[in-house]
Order: sequence, then structure tokens, then C-alpha cells
Amino acid sequence: MKYYNAVQAAKEIGVSDKTIRNWIEEGKLSSTRTPSNRLAIPESEVEKLKKEYALFSQQEDSSPDILALSTRILELERRCLGLEQRVTELEQARLTEKVIAPPISTFTPYDTRPISSPQKRATDSSTSTPLDLPPGSMLFADFAEKHSVPRGTFSHHVRVGIAGEKVETIERPKPGRPDHTERWLTPELQEKALAFWDKHGVRYMRPSEEQAVQEPAWYTPGDEGKEN
Repeated sequence: MKYYNAVQAAKEIGVSDKTIRNWIEEGKLSSTRTPSNRLAIPESEVEKLKKEYALFSQQEDSSPDILALSTRILELERRCLGLEQRVTELEQARLTEKVIAPPISTFTPYDTRPISSPQKRATDSSTSTPLDLPPGSMLFADFAEKHSVPRGTFSHHVRVGIAGEKVETIERPKPGRPDHTERWLTPELQEKALAFWDKHGVRYMRPSEEQAVQEPAWYTPGDEGKEN
């Protein structure tokens, strides 16, 4: 019996050798291996698939290789998903490796000056909360800044998400610029965003933890119960 390799079978049928290998993996085409571990496709299998493919091509009015195109699309989708996951991993690694140096104390035993209390960060109150949103609602960018999360990272959580889950926001026209939109988070959506960060291990700062200390109170999910 005559045998073909992937390239020969592809040329005989009229498709790419990659399509031949995909058909073998999917069980649509039988094959064996030679003692030297080379692919061997029986001639009967090639002839059978050649007839089926020729009939398919006639029905499709000589359309391009649909199976190969579908396989290519699936491959590209898998690559996109892999790239999105890689971007998320890199952002998480960058946040984890970010080290905040503690402020250098200038206090001496002979320093009689009073120790000043931590100053709260000034906030921009120029953007008022829309009347149709509940009190306490915040703009997307203000919420990210409040919790010391980079805007680009938070934008990725809103637009792309992590593991198929996204942060929910309310999108509305920007005042004075109807062709632009802005994103808001109600108090309820803010709690959901914090829960999202906790679930996926995103490092952020809780403003409520701004106690009488100089260093920012960073919170990382999983820190509960650890000794300081």
C-alpha cells in the first residue's frame, strides 16, 4: 500500500499541510508512524478525503479552504486570549514588585517641634455627582487614584477583565462633550470593584486605613492574620 506524508497528502487533496495535521488531530484523517517516527497517511485515506473535499468545493462554488480558515481563526482567538492573560500577569507582577520606601525621619531626641499629622490628599471637587446617581458616586479615574491603582490597570479591569470577569461601571455622556463618555461607579459598584480586586489578588490601598502613621496602608488580599 502506498503512503503519503503531510506535505504530499496536502498537495494531493489541495489544502495546506497544517490542515492535514489538524484533521489528523481531530480524527478526520487516519495515519500511522514509520519506524523513523515520520507521518504516514494511507493512500486510501487520502483518496477518500480528496473526493469528499472536491465535492465540498463544488458545492461551495470553489470557495477558499473553509476548514483551514476556521482553524486559523480559532488559533488567532487562542493567541489573543493568551496575550490578554499575559498582559494581566505582567501588570500584577509590576504592582507586586513595586516597593514604597518609607519616609526618612528627621526627628531627634532634642527636636521639640510637634509631630505633624498625615495630610490627606487633595481631591478635585470640580466634577459634581450627576443628579441621577446616588451620593458618593465617583468617576472611574478618581476611584482608581483614591486606591492607588494605575488608571491603565483599572481600565484593563473594566474593558477586558480578568479570567472573563470585568468591573462594572455606569457609562454616560460627558457634560459639554456629548461625543465623549465618562464612567462612574456608584457606592454599590465601588464595593463590587473592591471585591473584584480581592478576588483576583490586585494590590490596592484602602483610604479607610489612613491611620496615624506616615506610611500608606497598603492592602493585599491574603494579608489577614499576618503579624506586622
